[in-house]
Amino acid sequence: MEMSERIGKNKPRIRTKEQNRQHNKEWRQRVKIDVISHYGHDGKPTCVSCGFDDIRALSIDHIFNDGSSQRKSMPETKGSCFYPWLRKHNYPVGYQTLCMNCQFIKRFMVFEQQNQYKGV
Repeated sequence: MEMSERIGKNKPRIRTKEQNRQHNKEWRQRVKIDVISHYGHDGKPTCVSCGFDDIRALSIDHIFNDGSSQRKSMPETKGSCFYPWLRKHNYPVGYQTLCMNCQFIKRFMVFEQQNQYKGV
């Protein structure tokens, strides 16, 4: 069994690989809840559009639909690094919490508007 050592304030703590995995999973979940709550309705982990509150289906939406360009220009915001990045940068403006239904509705509406202007 592999061991990893982490030095705390008072004394070293020794964790197994599985304990590290569990600790990291819990940390990522806490960060997600913090970020989702910050951008949610009234500081709660809820969709700002419909009020849905199941954390499993909530995510951060780029209000100005610039998520793709942000991921290309700022690779440190990709994937699981995105929520810690938002927190580290003091919750910048331009984001909101939406449930997956509202995310897809918004995406569809944006797509419709773009095609309407193109004459499709």
